[in-house]
Amino acid sequence: RLRQQFERILADMDLVTREEFEVVQAMAAKAREEQEALAERLAAVEKQLAAAKKTRTAKSTSSGGTTRTKRTSTPKKS
Repeated sequence: RLRQQFERILADMDLVTREEFEVVQAMAAKAREEQEALAERLAAVEKQLAAAKKTRTAKSTSSGGTTRTKRTSTPKKS
Protein backbone atom coordinates (compact mmCIF):
# COMPACT_ATOMS: atom_id res chain seq x y z
CA ARG A 1 0.00 0.00 0.00
CA LEU A 2 2.87 2.37 0.82
CA ARG A 3 4.47 1.52 -2.50
CA GLN A 4 1.26 2.39 -4.36
CA GLN A 5 1.11 5.77 -2.65
CA PHE A 6 4.75 6.42 -3.46
CA GLU A 7 4.19 5.53 -7.14
CA ARG A 8 1.12 7.77 -7.27
CA ILE A 9 3.07 10.69 -5.79
CA LEU A 10 5.87 10.18 -8.29
CA ALA A 11 3.37 9.98 -11.16
CA ASP A 12 1.84 13.27 -10.03
CA MET A 13 5.27 14.92 -10.05
CA ASP A 14 5.50 14.47 -13.84
CA LEU A 15 9.08 13.19 -13.82
CA VAL A 16 10.87 12.00 -16.95
CA THR A 17 11.81 8.38 -17.38
CA ARG A 18 15.42 7.22 -17.45
CA GLU A 19 15.04 6.42 -21.16
CA GLU A 20 13.75 9.91 -21.97
CA PHE A 21 16.58 11.46 -19.98
CA GLU A 22 19.20 9.37 -21.78
CA VAL A 23 17.78 10.29 -25.18
CA VAL A 24 17.89 13.99 -24.38
CA GLN A 25 21.37 13.63 -22.90
CA ALA A 26 22.58 11.96 -26.12
CA MET A 27 20.99 14.71 -28.20
CA ALA A 28 22.73 17.37 -26.12
CA ALA A 29 26.09 15.60 -26.45
CA LYS A 30 25.69 15.36 -30.22
CA ALA A 31 24.70 19.04 -30.45
CA ARG A 32 27.78 20.01 -28.42
CA GLU A 33 30.06 17.95 -30.69
CA GLU A 34 28.54 19.54 -33.79
CA GLN A 35 28.90 23.02 -32.27
CA GLU A 36 32.56 22.40 -31.45
CA ALA A 37 33.22 21.11 -34.98
CA LEU A 38 31.53 24.17 -36.47
CA ALA A 39 33.57 26.45 -34.20
CA GLU A 40 36.77 24.81 -35.45
CA ARG A 41 35.67 25.20 -39.08
CA LEU A 42 34.80 28.84 -38.49
CA ALA A 43 38.20 29.49 -36.91
CA ALA A 44 39.91 27.90 -39.92
CA VAL A 45 37.88 30.00 -42.38
CA GLU A 46 38.60 33.17 -40.40
CA LYS A 47 42.30 32.32 -40.42
CA GLN A 48 42.23 31.82 -44.20
CA LEU A 49 40.34 35.08 -44.65
CA ALA A 50 42.85 36.96 -42.49
CA ALA A 51 45.74 35.46 -44.46
CA ALA A 52 44.11 36.39 -47.77
CA LYS A 53 43.47 39.93 -46.54
CA LYS A 54 47.07 40.20 -45.37
CA THR A 55 48.31 38.99 -48.77
CA ARG A 56 46.14 41.53 -50.60
CA THR A 57 47.38 44.32 -48.34
CA ALA A 58 50.99 43.29 -48.93
CA LYS A 59 50.46 43.18 -52.71
CA SER A 60 48.82 46.60 -52.82
CA THR A 61 51.60 48.07 -50.65
CA SER A 62 54.34 46.58 -52.82
CA SER A 63 52.72 47.93 -56.00
CA GLY A 64 53.10 51.50 -54.83
CA GLY A 65 50.11 51.69 -52.60
CA THR A 66 47.89 53.19 -55.24
CA THR A 67 45.20 50.84 -56.25
CA ARG A 68 42.33 52.17 -58.23
CA THR A 69 38.93 50.71 -58.28
CA LYS A 70 36.59 51.25 -61.12
CA ARG A 71 33.40 52.87 -59.96
CA THR A 72 30.22 52.41 -61.82
CA SER A 73 27.30 54.64 -61.24
CA THR A 74 23.82 53.33 -61.04
CA PRO A 75 20.94 55.32 -62.47
CA LYS A 76 18.79 57.00 -59.89
CA LYS A 77 15.23 55.84 -59.64
CA SER A 78 12.55 58.47 -59.37
